[in-house]
Amino acid sequence: IATLAASIIGAILHDCFTSSKEEKRIIQEKINILNSLKAELIALNALIDTRKKEMLPEFQNNDPNNFKTYKFLYLPASFNYFTIYDGLSPKLGMMDNKDLTTEIICGYCDIKGLWENLRDLEYVAKKGWEYRLNENGSDNHIQTIKVHSAYVNAIITNQLPIVENAILYCIEHISQELNQLKN
Repeated sequence: IATLAASIIGAILHDCFTSSKEEKRIIQEKINILNSLKAELIALNALIDTRKKEMLPEFQNNDPNNFKTYKFLYLPASFNYFTIYDGLSPKLGMMDNKDLTTEIICGYCDIKGLWENLRDLEYVAKKGWEYRLNENGSDNHIQTIKVHSAYVNAIITNQLPIVENAILYCIEHISQELNQLKN
């Protein structure tokens, strides 16, 4: 009986220890996921801020009514800036805070939407340069200037503030979740 009791107590202690160790491992994995996403969002925010500072003065000095001096501005967005998110997104389901998971996914959708529009803007800019070289002052050239100018303006005044707020919101809420997980 003593051997049986010792075996049972040993098995119970082993299960408790293993369960506690597994729980700590899962919490650490959640922390690692959130830290990685936060780092990527901080890097994206810095990139957007740098690019915005480069582009805004150029755009503000760009007169769409003067086809001779108009510059077709764009920011290249062909590189995949979302490697961490793309790699970790399947693991977001393990987060207990489902609201945070939704915020992160929605935030990345906003960011990726901006990147898509930057790719479209690049296409319009390259088309405008082509018209400028081959059909300077033509109806196609002038229409492309108008489209390009309106597109840049919409990105800067409408979409960019939404994306910047989404990034900051995600960073803030990820930080809060990290604090809760660490305690």
